Amino acid sequence: MKFRNAARGVRTIFMAEKFELTTALVMAAMVIAVQFARITETYGYSAETDALRIESIGLMMIGGVIAIIGFAFAVQGTQDASRNEPVFRNTLPWLIVGIVGIMAGCVLKTLGTHAFSFCFTLGRIGNVMAAYYVLTGISTIAAKMGSTEVSRKTKGTITRVVTLQVIAFVLELFAGVTMFARKPVEGAVDPLGFVLGTCSFVSIILSVVAYIIYLKALSSARKMLGE
Repeated sequence: MKFRNAARGVRTIFMAEKFELTTALVMAAMVIAVQFARITETYGYSAETDALRIESIGLMMIGGVIAIIGFAFAVQGTQDASRNEPVFRNTLPWLIVGIVGIMAGCVLKTLGTHAFSFCFTLGRIGNVMAAYYVLTGISTIAAKMGSTEVSRKTKGTITRVVTLQVIAFVLELFAGVTMFARKPVEGAVDPLGFVLGTCSFVSIILSVVAYIIYLKALSSARKMLGE
């Protein structure tokens, strides 16, 4: 049995996730810029601090544009794949949640409010759920094709991706809630601010690892559907 629509859809989703991975890397660079801005501000290097803040906003805007492109590819891919497997239809609402969370986070970050962290967390939840349904759809198709090995490995990928993203979610939520509730320290070393920024950075790194694992699963699915 051939699943031509699913094959085309998975290829497009694979491309979409490359954009999402790039977005995560850009956001990691943004967090690093913000951390260095805090350090330079502490030691009175105002010019360097302003430059790093402008750079962080620029990186965030670039990440937002890349995320929108990835979203468009993901929507097209899941629509194509759903013609062969209905499970893929469950992906669309979560893709919308993901992109809305990311874009709202970018806007709020630009406005200088700590609430941006909550929006990025919402975006993460949307992307994780979207990945879950994509992988579930691939596992279902693999079972229909008799590719039990691919189906089994895909189920294992679901566990790994969700676990990594849940840990990342907890770190991001902790950083967001604490940052929102605490009173900023002006003109002095801020250890807590550094710790919270580090939590955000580690959270992004875990997401990058999850994306790489996800991309490997999509690559295996492409090969299976291309046979």
